[in-house]
Amino acid sequence: MIFKTDTYIEQQQRLPDSGRNILANHDDESIIVYQAYGPSIGNFAAQNGYFGGQFNFDRMTWIKTNFLWMMYRSEWGTKEGQEIVFPLSV
Repeated sequence: MIFKTDTYIEQQQRLPDSGRNILANHDDESIIVYQAYGPSIGNFAAQNGYFGGQFNFDRMTWIKTNFLWMMYRSEWGTKEGQEIVFPLSV
């Protein structure tokens, strides 16, 4: 996916005047979201190409639709349990 980028002011002009909005990179087939994981989960996924090991599909997770917001929330990949950050296409 090739990302088209705009300044925040350009994006803001296209947002609805009311309601909640999600800013995310997307195309007709997918949306890119970001998730931070601890090393045991993140390293397993990076090495094997899928989630496994200690990954738990029943666990609640919070995805972020913006890379900088994800990095801020994970304290730039230094917060315990959030050291590995992945972009995911869903």
